[in-house]
Amino acid sequence: MRETGRRRSELAEMIVQREEEFIARWMERFQARLGPGVAPPTDVLDSVPRFVDEIVRQLTEPLDAREALQQASTSLEPNASSKHQRLELEAIPGLGFTGDSRLVRSVLSNLVGNAIKFSPEGSTIVLRARPTDGAIEIGVEDQCGGLAEETISKIFDPFVQVGSDRSGHGLGLTIARQAMEAHGGTIVVHNHPGQGCEMVATFPIRPLPEQARPSE
Repeated sequence: MRETGRRRSELAEMIVQREEEFIARWMERFQARLGPGVAPPTDVLDSVPRFVDEIVRQLTEPLDAREALQQASTSLEPNASSKHQRLELEAIPGLGFTGDSRLVRSVLSNLVGNAIKFSPEGSTIVLRARPTDGAIEIGVEDQCGGLAEETISKIFDPFVQVGSDRSGHGLGLTIARQAMEAHGGTIVVHNHPGQGCEMVATFPIRPLPEQARPSE
């Protein structure tokens, strides 16, 4: 049992740390087995939510929205600087919620990274955290120019890529959505044609599970 748990933990870590690369390797392996001319299977993605759910159940901890955004901002500051972009943080301290820090970091890094990637040089990218009814909303607003209407409903689907930059595998937002669903939350896009869009991840405020509460 311990060995099984260890292997699941290692696999979960791979999902968190190397999201798209992990899935892409699986897809390549299946494609090699199928041979040329056969469409690659997508059911491998069905296994990801199960591992993500397990992480959230076992590793829930108290988190701070401003600190989570600050960490994402700091780690991606070099990317923004290379395009002369500014990351602007709008969040008061003390907006607490519960979740797995690795998955939350993965979600926010994906959102901030996409904002940097699709916004032009010299842009300002705004990172927000705000309380709402029974939840915390964390938003990342870019200056990408907005999304085409026909792509809005598809951007969370696997292998969908928008814009001229097609680097990556088109799986980051798919896994981000699965991570948010595992937290009992949601992730949506607010489109502002001609300006940009804001990706909003909503985390419900709920008590820690018994196993995650600090001992007195």
